[in-house]
Amino acid sequence: MNTNRINRIIAMEQNLDIAKQAVSDFEKSLKFYTEGLGFEVFRTWKNAQGSSIALIDIGSGEYFEIFAD
Repeated sequence: MNTNRINRIIAMEQNLDIAKQAVSDFEKSLKFYTEGLGFEVFRTWKNAQGSSIALIDIGSGEYFEIFAD
């Protein structure tokens, strides 16, 4: 089964797993990924310590997670 997909946002073929990225400025980073690169926020929440987390859809059902450092 071919799991490669065409990314509808950045127009490239890829096969990605979910990646995680700690960021020092959560709101600024979220704005960059959504407004700057055109990705969509799938879901946001806070962890048990109250830190913000966002799951970002980068296209073709592939995601990455950013969280406040």
